[in-house]
Amino acid sequence: MATPLTSGAVALVRQFYRTVKNLAAPSAALLKATLVCGAARLSGYAPASAVADNHQGFGRVNLDAVLAPVAPSVLAFEDVSAGLRTGDIHEWPLQVVSKAVPVRVTLAYTDFPGPNLVNNLNLMLVSPSGKRYAGNYGSSAALQLDATNNVEVVTVKKPAKGNWKVQVIASNVSQGPQDFALVALGGLA
Repeated sequence: MATPLTSGAVALVRQFYRTVKNLAAPSAALLKATLVCGAARLSGYAPASAVADNHQGFGRVNLDAVLAPVAPSVLAFEDVSAGLRTGDIHEWPLQVVSKAVPVRVTLAYTDFPGPNLVNNLNLMLVSPSGKRYAGNYGSSAALQLDATNNVEVVTVKKPAKGNWKVQVIASNVSQGPQDFALVALGGLA
């Protein structure tokens, strides 16, 4: 039942962007990033620290969390059609106004067809103090960049108030430029 449920959810997300946000043609990447950003992890299927796993992906679809977030949580998004080439960095500012609400940022893009990832974009979230969080890995002394997925997520459970930066780093774009979408959920201004 996961496929029909998700298909219906995608239709509702598309309708939301077209009617509520006045976005005439939301990209497939934006629709996917929105679904993933609102997903709720189910406990007991993988280690608590896992961002995604083979049992539940990024989690259970939860449209309310992302299309009608409970205040002070808000939805922010960016659909970037111009795309990036190898070595480019796209920055998107986020202002966090509530440290009581986790911040979750999702990057998604439709990769060029191939047996493995062809274009590699990486997500990095930078706190006001300069601490860096890498997509699908979080923060650690030695940051790792994901070179196998076209969806990356960063969640900060207790974010500092202030100006954060979302960075999309075009690590390798052999067929490009590569367009992408970003969706953020949290106590944002």
